[in-house]
Amino acid sequence: MTDTEIAKLRNKMNMTRKSRFEASKRLMSHNRMSQWAISIISAILIVLPQIQIQPNGAILNVLQSAIAIVILVYSAILSSENFYHRSKEMYRCALEIETLMNHLDEDNNKINEIKARYTAILSHYDNHEPIDYSIVASREETKEGRFKAASYWIDNKIRIRAKMVISYIYYLPLLIIVGLIAIVIYSNSSKISFSSSGSDPQYRQTEQRE
Repeated sequence: MTDTEIAKLRNKMNMTRKSRFEASKRLMSHNRMSQWAISIISAILIVLPQIQIQPNGAILNVLQSAIAIVILVYSAILSSENFYHRSKEMYRCALEIETLMNHLDEDNNKINEIKARYTAILSHYDNHEPIDYSIVASREETKEGRFKAASYWIDNKIRIRAKMVISYIYYLPLLIIVGLIAIVIYSNSSKISFSSSGSDPQYRQTEQRE
């Protein structure tokens, strides 16, 4: 194998390695955000029943039911997506490729063996997403100054950012529900009371008789 072919293989392995690291980072970010999302909506679900809005308490009851459904959905997503495990797998794959690249630098004579091991590594793990490769490719272009035109660079950055935003679509229902709760509470701030033993109607009637 010529030096050019070895260089192409090294570059291919390097791009895959960086893409797997990027995928690991993205998946771990999803894992953290999912955990925070469930924690936040769980806290809201605990606090919400303590808030009473007269005469629109039914609105909060509906939102409370919606939050319970969202918690179930998020739990199902976390279980099926398994962000944490997949992040660790991507990271492990990147490390294995990195180790293999070191062998490539040490001994070019075993190129066929290295290619076989590289293929075996790829077949053992799930593939990264196109967005991961796009981010790495854009970063490499920036480092090397390989810009085709300003319009191309801007368009490329916008597309990558748009894909990243879309990948976090999981959290849109949470934002909508939290926004609705904030609107309802703000618009009825003068009618809000917190439930307690003293706010129970039967308790108040007893107080009045005494």
